[in-house]
Amino acid sequence: MKEEINKIQTALLNHLHDDLKIKHPNFVKKLEEGTPENFYNFQEAKNLLDKPIEPWTELLSSLLDFELGYDFLKLTVEKISTTENDRELHFHTRTYSIYLHATLERLEHFIKKMQRKKVITGVEPILEFISEAIQNPGLMQERHTAAHGRFSGTKKPIAGVQTEYYWEPLAVIRLDESDLDGWHQSHGNNREHFVTSTKSEFDDFSISLRNILLNTNDLLTKVSKS
Repeated sequence: MKEEINKIQTALLNHLHDDLKIKHPNFVKKLEEGTPENFYNFQEAKNLLDKPIEPWTELLSSLLDFELGYDFLKLTVEKISTTENDRELHFHTRTYSIYLHATLERLEHFIKKMQRKKVITGVEPILEFISEAIQNPGLMQERHTAAHGRFSGTKKPIAGVQTEYYWEPLAVIRLDESDLDGWHQSHGNNREHFVTSTKSEFDDFSISLRNILLNTNDLLTKVSKS
């Protein structure tokens, strides 16, 4: 994934560099005359700019935001696979859908911004694919429940983890145990399933993202050559 992101970042940086050479040649010259010892004259050079050079700085920041979102998702999957703690497993399996959904939204934001700034064209199929993924009913419900609570967007009082009639037996037989510990343990008991299914889903998701980034870079390259 890093390689695909770097290709797009490099293309955007090249556009930014070209604009700087035209609009702010003194800024470019000042940095090029610098050395590592004086941080390439950055303190002096930055005074030659009165504002960021758009749309490139905005697009580069948006791309970085997407990369950060994907990194959070990747870390969550790694934690699901490695943690031995039931409580941590429960936490990461619940937040996984939030980061998955957020990564898609950040990518959509980046692609739309590229389109609106007229940096690339022909992105409608890409945006349609991302939109369908974001609106996937299963992901929407998982994300909504994880973010807003188990009483949001669900038909059952307690969504998925426990059965119905959870409290009735406890009203009769008062067990001296923590309800939270029971929930965490139920996830630990299904550890193998969570690890396998999440890893498989994340791998498929990453392949889709790579294809989107490759297609985006192709469109960016075509525009650069025209």
